Amino acid sequence: MYLCWDTNRPGPLRRRPAGRGGAELRQAASGERHSLLLLSNGEVHSYGDNSHGQLGQRAVQRQEQPKRLRALETLRVDLVSCGKEHSLAVCYKGRVFAWGAGSEGQLGIGEFKEINLIPRKIKTLTDIKIIQVSCGHHHSLALSEDGRLFAWGSNSHGQLGLGKECPSQASPQRVRSLDGIPLTQVAAGGAHSFALSLSGDSFGWGSNREGQLALLRKKNVPVVQSSKPRSVGALKNLGVVYISCGYEHTAVLTQTGKVFTFGGNSYGQLGYSPTAEKEGPQLLEGIDGLVSQIDCGSYHTLAYVYTTGKVVSFGRGPCCKSSPIHPEAPTENFTCLISADDLVDFEVKHIFAGTHANFVTTCQVFIILSKYYFPSVHVCFVFCLDTFEKLTKTEWISLMITTCLRDNLLRALPCCSSHQEALLVFLLLLECPVMHDSRNWWSLVVPFAKAVCKIRKSQVLKQCLASLQESSFNKMIQMLKTAIISQLYQWTETSQSYCSLKAFLGMMKEVHKVSVPLRECIYHFTQNPSGLGQLDKHFVVFYEIPKIFLSLLFREYLDQGQGILQFNQPLPFKVRRSHLVEDALRQLNQVEDTNLCKGLVIEFTKEIRSPGYGVIAEFFYYIFEEMTKTEYGMFIYPEEGSYMWFPVSPVFEKKRYFLFGILCGLSLNNSNVANLPFPLFLSYLVLNIFWLQIHWDKKDVDLIPNGISVPVDQSNKKEYVSACIDYIFDISVEAVYEEFQRGFYKVCDKEILVKLFQPEELMAAVVGNTDYDWKQFEENSQYDQEYHKSHPTILMFWKAFHKLTLEEKRKFLFFLRGNDRLPLRGKQQMGITFRCPETFRETDYPRALTCHNILDFPKYSTMEKVEEALQVAINSNRGFASVQVTEQQ
Repeated sequence: MYLCWDTNRPGPLRRRPAGRGGAELRQAASGERHSLLLLSNGEVHSYGDNSHGQLGQRAVQRQEQPKRLRALETLRVDLVSCGKEHSLAVCYKGRVFAWGAGSEGQLGIGEFKEINLIPRKIKTLTDIKIIQVSCGHHHSLALSEDGRLFAWGSNSHGQLGLGKECPSQASPQRVRSLDGIPLTQVAAGGAHSFALSLSGDSFGWGSNREGQLALLRKKNVPVVQSSKPRSVGALKNLGVVYISCGYEHTAVLTQTGKVFTFGGNSYGQLGYSPTAEKEGPQLLEGIDGLVSQIDCGSYHTLAYVYTTGKVVSFGRGPCCKSSPIHPEAPTENFTCLISADDLVDFEVKHIFAGTHANFVTTCQVFIILSKYYFPSVHVCFVFCLDTFEKLTKTEWISLMITTCLRDNLLRALPCCSSHQEALLVFLLLLECPVMHDSRNWWSLVVPFAKAVCKIRKSQVLKQCLASLQESSFNKMIQMLKTAIISQLYQWTETSQSYCSLKAFLGMMKEVHKVSVPLRECIYHFTQNPSGLGQLDKHFVVFYEIPKIFLSLLFREYLDQGQGILQFNQPLPFKVRRSHLVEDALRQLNQVEDTNLCKGLVIEFTKEIRSPGYGVIAEFFYYIFEEMTKTEYGMFIYPEEGSYMWFPVSPVFEKKRYFLFGILCGLSLNNSNVANLPFPLFLSYLVLNIFWLQIHWDKKDVDLIPNGISVPVDQSNKKEYVSACIDYIFDISVEAVYEEFQRGFYKVCDKEILVKLFQPEELMAAVVGNTDYDWKQFEENSQYDQEYHKSHPTILMFWKAFHKLTLEEKRKFLFFLRGNDRLPLRGKQQMGITFRCPETFRETDYPRALTCHNILDFPKYSTMEKVEEALQVAINSNRGFASVQVTEQQ
């Protein structure tokens, strides 16, 4: 049985549904002038006005009595909802059907059609299971089983939550700003909307003209509307478990059975006098008892006081206030629709409010706990850990969890969300044992780390990480440790390996922002042998680690409190090739210290401007070549072909050595390797490591007073060697070396270097090597645009190439990539990508894209032409032929 109050009757009408098999009323919904009744057997009945087709029935302007909606008779419907003049229904499969007024797109059927008499399926949602719908006056909301929120219809006040520039939508659009938040309920009002999360956070958007979103003022100016969902701070600590929206007002039910109302109150729909000037959520007073259900009509509110058995109404609605049924109504603002005495042997089951009608369903015998009255759920990591551990002890369940994470959840992590609750799922995953299984580092930890790197609101992530207990934080570090070690063991020279390593380092960057210094995160596993197995220490500490590891550390992830090295921002240098050193040093002298962390963009005047590796490599090659020449005079070479060192009596001012140090730091920072013939001892000095197992050609100077007369013998040879080293590498060049060192440290922090490198490793990172393997070079090469390994031109190319001298091959490398030196693991990386553009003819010469190791090579028909082309390339290894071309990487 159910009771109904409508606008045409002074009192309640007791009815039994006219459904088959004694079906009961399961749900009721009411618009401005029509109502829908959903029965327990899945039937839908409608009555009221049909001027816009909102009843879903043809050839009738108005239906006085509920009549079955034949168009849905083949479906078992689970949910219904009414807007002002449109209707929605959801079948048991989660498919949504719409009918009625559609001029604002509120039906979601893909068109703005004013009258729609017959229910139509919303095709956009066909493959999505919808578990909840709510209609506003001219817009609609739908919540999917997997937690996604969709909105469509009018967006005149931002009620769709899609942004201020978004027009009305005739098809459902995903409200992405709430992605990842575990939503339990959505509610639509006249031109505003609400969503409620599992933990009780409320999000509101749309019109706030009457304060129906309860948003706080900005600089004492009221917020008229919000075009995107905003967390409502005024409701945050109330323990909200249910929200209902009227035309311009909102009511919320709390876990403790209290009701708060806010918004428009012109008819007393907030439960207090319309003349009272109150702002924000107000506790509903005057009700003697606790409430378990609420529902809002356009201009009134219903509440079920379950402790007294009363259903009360306040505001202007069907049979509200103007005709109080019971004299014991609590205050002049309330109308008591039902008291305990009215329902002997029955209890209220559900209440439904609408502009056209109110409904109350009843049940017999025992008290029904409302579906809306439940304790709020808070994330408990201890509970999660216990649950995860119990589940994963069973192998098939553990495998299922792994599969679900890999194929579904990790792809759908809410990286774009600005809400902390959405990001808590990242922290929950850290408690799952399968994330810490070394076998899952590639399938689970890599996508997890990539998702962390994509999070836009890093401040929100920081708050989440900061909330972690120490045990969970350490568990996260251990997970990264296991994944990185697995990565190193299984390293391959592929873009996937680089991307996964970049993701790990990016996640370390985010962790570093919270509390743990980045370098400690990186070296946590190098200092603790547990878990390293038989890994060689030098292998872990970047000895023969791929160059990307090094470059990423310096480019993006070294944060020493002065800002990340900002390679996403350019540091431009414009130089003339004929005045390379002069132009570069002049600009370098003007660069602010903070800009040294940015990525270089080199412009050779009248040639090229590019951030690409090839152009940067050529810049450093020629500037270092010029500045380290004997005739330039900055450095000395004690013997022909020996290493260079700082002069005792420099011909340049000390400032130039400072700038040279900055250049060396920039070279390393930009992943460039350069021919700098310093002895290894320089790395010991830079790292402040003084091991004296090194030899240097002696120089005839007095190392001790009257040293020329003191012969070296067995008794003093150690003293002699120490004095030589001390003089050559320290005392004699102290002033100029300190300037060089100061410049180098401007770019590369000393403390970082000491942690990252052994001296040999730093030298290798700076100067690279010339350990060529030409057969490997050929094997690494790739072919595109009709070329293949057995193509006649390619066969002739390699035959001619292998005949070249070592010097000619080095010059060809310079033509190809702007540098003839190899980075760490360079032999494994070095190769050519051959192409033959359609516009190339046999009379054309080869062209290199230095930033990508691409060689555009014409299809030569004879060996003579191939050999000639190689000689042209070898002799054209300086400069860029395409004038005024800007190369993009």
